[in-house]
Order: sequence, then C-alpha cells, then structure tokens
Amino acid sequence: MRTSTCNMRSTPNSALVQLARADGVTRAVSYPVRSVGYRLLPGTGALLRLRDSGDVVESGGAGVFVSIGNHRGDGDSSRAAQWELLRQALDAAKTAAGSSSTNASSSKRDPEVLALEPVLNGTVPLAISTNRESDIRQAIKLATDYSLHVVIIGGTDAWMIKHALAAAKIPVIVDPQDNLPANFDQLGARLDNAALLAEAGVTVATAVLSGIHQSYNAGESLREGAGLAVANGLPYIDAAAVDHRGCRRRSGGVAERCGTIAPGKDGDLVLWDGDPLEPSSAAVTVLVAGKEVSLVTRQKELRDRYPFPKAGLTAVPRGP
Repeated sequence: MRTSTCNMRSTPNSALVQLARADGVTRAVSYPVRSVGYRLLPGTGALLRLRDSGDVVESGGAGVFVSIGNHRGDGDSSRAAQWELLRQALDAAKTAAGSSSTNASSSKRDPEVLALEPVLNGTVPLAISTNRESDIRQAIKLATDYSLHVVIIGGTDAWMIKHALAAAKIPVIVDPQDNLPANFDQLGARLDNAALLAEAGVTVATAVLSGIHQSYNAGESLREGAGLAVANGLPYIDAAAVDHRGCRRRSGGVAERCGTIAPGKDGDLVLWDGDPLEPSSAAVTVLVAGKEVSLVTRQKELRDRYPFPKAGLTAVPRGP
C-alpha cells in the first residue's frame, strides 16, 4: 500500500502495528489528531517503517499538523483567530530563524518555533486538517504567502476549489466515506470528492479518517476507502497502484526511495490473493526492505488457540 496516514503506536510490539502490517501496510504516518486544550498546533508526525523487529520510527519529521475548524473547542474558535494565530506562529519562527537567537540552545527556545522552522525551510510539509471551502482557500493563500509545502487532510469541500488546489500544487488526503455532513464544516460532502480532485490534476490520497479505523483497522479501512473512491470515479491506478506521488512531498528523503519497483529503491512489496481493494482479499506475502515479515497477529493466535469444534452443532432444546 502507498504511504498512508494512520494514528498508531510507534512500537513494533504493538498489536496495532502487527495488524496493519498483516493487512499490507509497510509504511505509515503516526500523527497527532488533537491535544489537551485543542491547541492550534497539536504536534509533529513521525514516518513509520513497519518492520517486525527493531525501531519502526524511520523519521521524526513527517510534517507539522494543524487543526482548523469548528471542531475545536478552545477559546480560539473563530476562524479569523485560528488563521491569525497560525500566521503569528510562522512569523515568530521566521524571525527566530533569521536572528542571532538561532545560535542559542534549542532547549531555551519556544517548542512551536522549533517545530515550524523545518516547515519554513521546506524540509517537511504543513499538514492542515480542515474541511470548509473558506478554510481551504486560506490554506492556499498561506502556502503562497510563506512559500510552504501544504497538505490538506479531510478537505470535504475541496472539490469546490479543485482548480485552485491544482494550480497551487497542494495535495489532499480525503476520506472517501464522507457523504453526509457531520457538522457545518462538511456541508459539501460528496462521495466523488477524490475523483473530482484527481480529474482536475490535484494529487489525491485516500484515508478513512474517523476515529478507531485509523488504528485498529488501519489496513482494512485504507483498502475499503480506496475501493469506495474507485467506485465513485477515482481511476483505479490512482487508488491502488504503488504510486510515487504519495511520496513526492519530501519527508526524510523517502521520495527518492519509495513508490516504484526499481534497482536501488526500498524493497517494500505486498502480494495479494485477490484484488487489494476487495475487502475479502488478504495479503499473503509482505516484504519490508526486501525481507519477508511475519503476518502473525494476536487475532490469528487467538483464532488458532480457541478453534470452533469440528463436530456439527447440536440444537439446544427449548421449553421445560
């Protein structure tokens, strides 16, 4: 599967990592969804390589994540305040980077300033979780004003301004299951969002972004979401093929190593027993860095430990 967005624990011993790997996920991004107090900048993400031994964290610089919209519950709930606070944070980081304070110990500097410096110099993207058309327009303007690599997560209304996103070369990670508005930010929800964006030339990735599916059903939900996007018009090759576009935005140099099968590239490969976008299909062989990894999961061990009796079922008599 292509580089995906998952919210899972970054330890190889986690049952969530085992399950995602057995479902054909070889790389993922673990990122903060929210923080105590719903801060504007919840934190940074980490690029994971789902090996079956050793450290799975490949890079700690997978992007800085921002959450903007009416889903936030702090005192900065107005959109004007949220965008202004983000711009102030970027200005502070730019000022600090260009002043003599950059020579000071990093332990004495504002953590938000430190986190945003790689965004300003183009090393990592600024991933903005937002859905409303007006907010996406603000994201485009922000990317232009500060020369940033911006990625939109969610983007329920993104189809409304697909040509502007394509012109700004801003990729969008959409949830193909969004077909009904969960709040006033998602009034434009429609199942063919991914297809409309791709048709306009926007780089699109799919991920089921709701709650538990990001961790416990990461692999299955990714395949199901991609299948729904194809069923609603997204070209199959854009949803299922090993696609270098998913790695194009720089993150720890991964763009030069993944996304294609060629000498010198990372040897991450998954073999399926059927169409990967069919929920009934399963990964039969998973290679990470050219080595076959175990597909054993806690669920499979429990299945084998407590099998159903081989004998036929016996009817239980009712009544006295």
